[in-house]
Amino acid sequence: MNRSRVSQLLVLCALLVASVGVTAMTVSARADIQITSVNATPDDPTTGEQVTVETTIQNLQSSNESIDITSIFLQGPGSFERYGRIRGLGSVAPGASVTVPLFATFDEPGQKRLTAEITVRTESGDFRRYSSPVFFTVEEPLVRADLAADPNQSDTTEIELTNLGNVALTDVEVTATDDGDVVARRLLADVEPNTSRRAVLDTGRPTNETLRVVASYEAAGENRTTTITTTVQEEVLGEVRLTGIEASRTGSSVLLDGEAANVGSTDVESVLVRVPNSSEVNPVAPSGEYFVGLIDASEFATFELTADVGPDTETIPVEITFIVDDERVTTTQQIDIGSAAGPGSQGTANSDGQTGGDTGGLSGGLPLGVIGLVVVLLVLAGAGFGVYRWRSQ
Repeated sequence: MNRSRVSQLLVLCALLVASVGVTAMTVSARADIQITSVNATPDDPTTGEQVTVETTIQNLQSSNESIDITSIFLQGPGSFERYGRIRGLGSVAPGASVTVPLFATFDEPGQKRLTAEITVRTESGDFRRYSSPVFFTVEEPLVRADLAADPNQSDTTEIELTNLGNVALTDVEVTATDDGDVVARRLLADVEPNTSRRAVLDTGRPTNETLRVVASYEAAGENRTTTITTTVQEEVLGEVRLTGIEASRTGSSVLLDGEAANVGSTDVESVLVRVPNSSEVNPVAPSGEYFVGLIDASEFATFELTADVGPDTETIPVEITFIVDDERVTTTQQIDIGSAAGPGSQGTANSDGQTGGDTGGLSGGLPLGVIGLVVVLLVLAGAGFGVYRWRSQ
């Protein structure tokens, strides 16, 4: 092969290598960029409230070069309305992403359309521009708060502040006054729209049974207050009454069976019921007195009492002793037994005088006179039958 032929081959190979190198360089210098999300918060902003628009730019994994974000801003409907422009955010490697927050405020309500405009530069020096819109509605600010207060019997008051508007309540302070004097004050965290805050105030017992509770806060750029006046409910101490009593009488003995009911709003302790000794009534075993113990508010417990009474006794006094609010209380309740069965028989009567049936000593049987007559007739009939048999023999 001559020298010119070899030279031609070498030139051809060089051209092929250069062509392949250019092709490889063209393939590697590729940048794939995408705006993956544009979100505005809050969802329903109000006039004058700051809106945050977060834009996420991703350099896809398929990209073969890094990119530089040279500029990003929010474009409004008008050609000159731009918000929060930022320059020179730095580079983003392939497979990585960056989220950029931008801010805007609006003086007029209505539906808004903003467009996130991003400019990037590739490693090869090319500039590219990307955009993505976001929509939201700006509302007029509505300030509406509801305050509730519930004083209880433990010298405290529970309060609840509810935000019914569309703007946050900030710098919240709740104050309780009694006859013009401040008795409690409490700071609360911010109350976002459609949420509530609760707190307990140590208000003590008011002098005139009323409390004035004021919630002060800032909303929509103004200082505001919400006030409520509440009445402290009078506490009803525990009190024991005997109810549902049934009296059973046999001879001189009487059995009382009933319920000791707590008709108050507080618990009572160490409840004891007993029949006091007197000229007409004497407590006897097994239940001359009965220890009931603790009875919760609006609850009851059963008891039994036994006593000896005179033939003409129609009522039995029952002494009730209990402790409430660290004080011992003793009361007496008269129980009517006049309608119970009389001496020498058995029967029952409840405390309202209604009696049970008198069985005459035998439950469901015939009177004693009738039974005796039947026995005599049977004896005579048997004797007659015996005589007849003897004579016939």
